[in-house]
Amino acid sequence: MNPLASDDLALSLAIEFRNQQFWEMLKKYVTPDLYERPEEGPLTILNVACGRCEEARCLCAFFSSGIYGLPTTKARLVGIDVNGKEIAEAQRIISKPPPTEANTPFTVQPQCHFIEGDASRMFEYEDIPKLADIVVVRHQYLMSDMEKNQTLWFGVMKAAIYHLSSTGLGVITSYKEFENQILLKILKLLPCEVILNEPNPFGQSIQDPKYPDVAYDKYVTLVKRLDDKPESETEVPS
Repeated sequence: MNPLASDDLALSLAIEFRNQQFWEMLKKYVTPDLYERPEEGPLTILNVACGRCEEARCLCAFFSSGIYGLPTTKARLVGIDVNGKEIAEAQRIISKPPPTEANTPFTVQPQCHFIEGDASRMFEYEDIPKLADIVVVRHQYLMSDMEKNQTLWFGVMKAAIYHLSSTGLGVITSYKEFENQILLKILKLLPCEVILNEPNPFGQSIQDPKYPDVAYDKYVTLVKRLDDKPESETEVPS
């Protein structure tokens, strides 16, 4: 086997495993009574700071058919990230089905659109939905430069909440407990209500000895937008 093909297969299998765990998290926490589907047209998912968005197929399936590996036209996803290489990788990953689906006749290409851009200034992009039914922010990665990244993520979270429909649901995950604590401080300054925040039993260690306490989706946070809460404070919590 071509070494590059072998590496690509290994990556696809790793993504598939993480998606299965992500799916189990969604099944446990995201119930239909927490958000409203649009009366007409597909449900819109906005994936903020999406990176390579390896969860795109999983999200489209969960919010359309509700069957793992079976996305339909009842949901569409728009992802935005400032990293052009990650956006290109997101396009590549979504362009072909994972190994578990490659030989089935039921594979439907998810409706996904990825944008290279600043997630804190989403209002500047015409392709970003003004209001989304589901807003996803997966991992804030605040470990490298805490002060700088708190400022950055306050802007990103503020934009994410303002693009969330009042009948929709925000799904946010964190790599570690400290990151989750910072997230909660930021959310207190925004027009939203945290309806759930707890450790995710389906979180997976990143298996890096440098970061023994870090895991994919270690904490899950669900939020609802509050239209009647005034925007008063704008500073980043210390």
